[in-house]
Amino acid sequence: MASPEQNPDTVNEATHHKALAESSFASGDLTSALNHARKALSLSPNTEGVSSMVTAFETITSAASASGDTPEWYKILKVEPFSHFDTVKQQYSKLALVLHPDKNPYVGCEEGFRLVSEAFKVLEDRVRRSEYDAKLRSFEAKEDGDCSSKIITYSRKRKKRVDEVSESLRRVSETREVEAEDEGMMTLAEMQSVLKRNKQKNIIREVKMGRETQEISSGDETLMEMSTNKENGKREAVKKKKKKKTNHKELGEIVEDEDFDFDKERMPRSFKKGQVWAIYDDNVPRCYCLVSEVVSVSPFKVWISWLDYESEKLIFWMKNSSCGRFRVSEKALIEHVKLFSHVVNCERVARELYQVYPRKGSVWAVYSETDTGQKRRKTKHYEIVVCLTMYSDAYGLSVAYLDKVGDSLFKRRDYGCNAVRWVEKEDVAGLLSHQIPAKKLQEDQCGAGVRESWVLDLASVPPDLVSAP
Repeated sequence: MASPEQNPDTVNEATHHKALAESSFASGDLTSALNHARKALSLSPNTEGVSSMVTAFETITSAASASGDTPEWYKILKVEPFSHFDTVKQQYSKLALVLHPDKNPYVGCEEGFRLVSEAFKVLEDRVRRSEYDAKLRSFEAKEDGDCSSKIITYSRKRKKRVDEVSESLRRVSETREVEAEDEGMMTLAEMQSVLKRNKQKNIIREVKMGRETQEISSGDETLMEMSTNKENGKREAVKKKKKKKTNHKELGEIVEDEDFDFDKERMPRSFKKGQVWAIYDDNVPRCYCLVSEVVSVSPFKVWISWLDYESEKLIFWMKNSSCGRFRVSEKALIEHVKLFSHVVNCERVARELYQVYPRKGSVWAVYSETDTGQKRRKTKHYEIVVCLTMYSDAYGLSVAYLDKVGDSLFKRRDYGCNAVRWVEKEDVAGLLSHQIPAKKLQEDQCGAGVRESWVLDLASVPPDLVSAP
């Protein structure tokens, strides 16, 4: 089927931007060259050489944006730091095909191909990659610990917010004094009018700042309830159903329940053929299965294939693990959706073989460090961690411990080099128990003194941590 003809004016404009990109690159203005090339690509994707030029300029920009003397090889290849070598090799093949100067004699392609080739040479060499990864980890640990500039900025923001809250409290206090004098003389309509004019803005403003003042809410909510129950009862009822709020007083923050409803993500309509799901085993989602067929949504029926743990060096006491390679085994018909926890982010490494390892930013339950070896799994003592790096076959991964501050709310225990725990490759399968679905709060949702916090799915949190104060 022939491609549709493009507007000649659009083609001419794309050619013009391509010429500007070439001119900018020749003059050393890489940012302008990349912008013009992207504009040309968006106008006419079929313009000769534009796609390769955009890839080349992006590669050169990645190399130029390195903070130190050593280029960021992973960034140049457009892969996550510490990615598996198969991922690195696959990405290199794609970029080399687009940038090879013999097949793509366009501006920037030769330099882009040189950078991509050099990055691959470093990462395919075990010794050079080991040295580079060590430097990268050292830099990340230093960056995590050295946050003086962020503290200064955070302090300024906190001071500004404190001043705004103080001003808001002063206005509400003045409003209360006026209302205290006129309360006996006010009609219901007048009371509602005063509330809308003088208080609603202050309350909404404080909610947006992530601050909840118990003294204000107790008085305001009483008055609002008096007026609303009589004149807007139906509207209030609908509003309460749509917006349910959970008050995390430990952080002084109001979080919308609907934003963290994990049950919505495991509804019957969420199931698709080919997905890998975690299934509960002994109250925690430690088993995996592959969805073979969705028979029906209502009533819920799906055919699954169990994924059995497989390892070349299986520890004699560890017959199952949540990390490693899993092979497709026997099928089963499941008719209860509550058996499922969450979709697993995994990698298919062969036709019937899947690989599950922690990803950067994921939250996991780990066995307590007070126990060792087989005793860890028998005692069932757990702690919660967040993964700071992606798992690497060569080096394992780094994690940071979380502490409970609310019913489902957890925060980082500490920061700095000493707060980061490096888990060796050999210890990953034995230490990690299972992944916990979690959502990280935005920076402005965290309360005073808290830099990072997560809302966890209590259905996957170990029972002893759920009941812990």
